[in-house]
Amino acid sequence: MNCSTRAGTGPSTSNQTSLIRCPSPSSSPRQSSSRSVAIDCRSYSVYEPPLTGNNRRRNVATVARKSATLREQVVGILLDELRSGQFAPGDRLTEQVLAERLEVSRTPAREALNQLTEQGLLRSRPGGGYIVPSPTEEEVRQIIAVRMLLEPPAVRMAAAEYGPENIDEINRGIEGEKLAASDPNPGQFAQANEIFRSAVFGAISNIPLRDLISQFANHLNFIRASTLKDMQLRHEIVKRQIQIRDAIAVGDGDLAEGLWRSYLRYTEDTLVAAMIEASEEVKEAIADGVGEP
Repeated sequence: MNCSTRAGTGPSTSNQTSLIRCPSPSSSPRQSSSRSVAIDCRSYSVYEPPLTGNNRRRNVATVARKSATLREQVVGILLDELRSGQFAPGDRLTEQVLAERLEVSRTPAREALNQLTEQGLLRSRPGGGYIVPSPTEEEVRQIIAVRMLLEPPAVRMAAAEYGPENIDEINRGIEGEKLAASDPNPGQFAQANEIFRSAVFGAISNIPLRDLISQFANHLNFIRASTLKDMQLRHEIVKRQIQIRDAIAVGDGDLAEGLWRSYLRYTEDTLVAAMIEASEEVKEAIADGVGEP
């Protein structure tokens, strides 16, 4: 089957999402056919026999599977965009705009937005639509406090358990950050930062601890969107991560744990400072009459 790509437009023009265009239905009912939708042909293309007799129940199941596949692909696209910092806290999303951008119907767009809302990655607006959540300063400090309980022991565990392959994966994230450290668009740095974090925690033997740590994805998206535009900060992050990598590589759990605690404190101070600065900018804009009706 031949497929052709079509680039959708996203929040960032420098990092567009590519969708797959499937061919139109075949004129022959005996040949494989697929509806023309903007998703991956390999996961969507199926034979569609007529809705008659014994085939009716099978077709209902087939449609359900295809609908789930489309929703999951929309969810995946949004997750990539959130993780890369393409959406800032407070940005609004609507199912209509999302459906038009990704060239899908409003149903899978709505289902995807609802799923991310249930996971805490988005919040519904009373007036309609969804927003990227922006936690308060107190919420940020509370989340960092919980991360302080979970992540340093996990880094100590990594120092005790990891071998050369794990260190290579950690280094892959760091090298990606180095390449993107001076890029005006923080998206590539954010993606490399996700690789680094996944490499540090993704292979520890304590699976419940690993799963608990993974639940902070929403918080990390907010941190990246709020802070990674600062190039000086990016270089400082790389510097600290190299020290953590080296400590894990030599199996020094005490040093690795201490460095990660310092890394979290630095994250907290930087994020709170960025939130205060953003708040002051909003106040100044209001005082200057910006955005008044």
